Amino acid sequence: MMFTTNLEIRLLERQDIGFARTLHNAEDTLLYLSDVEHISEPQQEKWFESICLSPAARRYILIEKSTRDYVGVFRVDNLDWKNRSVCLGLDITSEKRGNRYSSEAYLYFLDYFFRQCGIARIYLATLESNQVARAIYRKLGFTEEGRSRSAIYRNGRYQDLVWMSILASEYGSNP
Repeated sequence: MMFTTNLEIRLLERQDIGFARTLHNAEDTLLYLSDVEHISEPQQEKWFESICLSPAARRYILIEKSTRDYVGVFRVDNLDWKNRSVCLGLDITSEKRGNRYSSEAYLYFLDYFFRQCGIARIYLATLESNQVARAIYRKLGFTEEGRSRSAIYRNGRYQDLVWMSILASEYGSNP
């Protein structure tokens, strides 16, 4: 287990997959994901088995230390040790949004991957409509590096998928 000021962070365990499924299936979460398919319990079970065996992906559960409530699921994908890069993502429950948990979790993982693992580049993707997330990423030091134009269809229109990254050499220079 890992700890930040307000969060306990640990690997996703079988006991957590119901929460992860509920969070994924929540309409206010699906609105910002690239995959809008609802997940069933059997699908979640198969996914859990595959993620546990994957050398390139991990899922972490965030728990609020003061209440022991679930806060969200942190995603680590495309972990590439040869090229020293990784893709990150985070989903937070609607009840816990606005408490700076996103920044706290990202700072933990930025520090972990850059300072402990020697990763050179961390990247992520978000919908152009997700202004709150994009502002958080910019504040953390991420730079927009490109767009997949009209890649995601939401609410009756196509929108860009915005790709952002931060390099290890940039991380130390951020406040």
